[in-house]
Amino acid sequence: AMKKIFLHIGQGKTGTTFLQNTLASNSAELNNSNFCYPNGSAEGKIQSGNIPGMARFDFAYLTSILENEVTNNQFDNIIFSCEFLSGLFNKNIPDLINLFNLFKTKGIEIHLVICIRDVNSHCKSLFSQKMKDGSYNFDNSIEDFLLKSYATPQATLKILKTCQAFAIPCHAFKYDKNDLLRDFSTAIGLDFELNAHSQGMINRSLSTNELMILSAFQHFPRQELKKLTWALVELVPNLHAHKYKCDESTATRFAQQIDPVIDQINQIVTTNNQIPNINISELTAGDELQTLTDSQIKVIHGWINSNYKLKLSWKLRLKRLVKSIVYFQNK
Repeated sequence: AMKKIFLHIGQGKTGTTFLQNTLASNSAELNNSNFCYPNGSAEGKIQSGNIPGMARFDFAYLTSILENEVTNNQFDNIIFSCEFLSGLFNKNIPDLINLFNLFKTKGIEIHLVICIRDVNSHCKSLFSQKMKDGSYNFDNSIEDFLLKSYATPQATLKILKTCQAFAIPCHAFKYDKNDLLRDFSTAIGLDFELNAHSQGMINRSLSTNELMILSAFQHFPRQELKKLTWALVELVPNLHAHKYKCDESTATRFAQQIDPVIDQINQIVTTNNQIPNINISELTAGDELQTLTDSQIKVIHGWINSNYKLKLSWKLRLKRLVKSIVYFQNK
């Protein structure tokens, strides 16, 4: 039988961290079914899978990683997961085709696995992620973001069309967080369903109150703000995510741009994996992000100054800041 490499390439914000931790924690069960998820981490922490850093952005390095693993791996089905690969493939379609053909000459078949999320919720989750990692600040609105966020569904469509045109096996399924493990297991042909082993939420979005409070931290260097937001996510794992609100004219313009892309995606994926068109009322029904009062901002700046002047490890200082934020948002 031909060896297979399954490349799970995202999309981002479709439970990738949860899935990657689950794959690593199911290592023995996978091996018993002639599958392998090499070099995975099951620590239950935020991660981006089992592709090393540089290989996520460089085709030559990625190719060498895959070749080395296939050569030294006894299993017939090898799984790699990294959401950054969707960006690499989208920017380098000829290299993706060459990668598939190269391994085919070696008797190895590359299969792409892609989880596609409803654009209505996906754009909000991506916006929150950008807030969280410090690459987008609180002065930018959901309107600004939406009108620049056509890239994700277009990138997905480009990869799907390439797979269709060049007969690259591609298993595309719709994101459903309740059935993610079942759907992924089915997509790669596992004869059992992956077990989450009581894993909790690992990479949640920020709550409305957290975002309001973090708006007072805008003078922070980006890396410091990023440390603080990830500390919130890890230390307070189960807060309800903020639902962003945009105006109707923006939602309408967004729908006019994205709906044709969604229609084309739905022509390629199977009937039960169709994703819905843009729901304008859903995008305009979120929560308003209130502005903090000057006195509240003064209190928060007091925490920053007191905690960051302490000669403690940055992790301990972050824990103290997180405790302050939790106290503040519960008042």
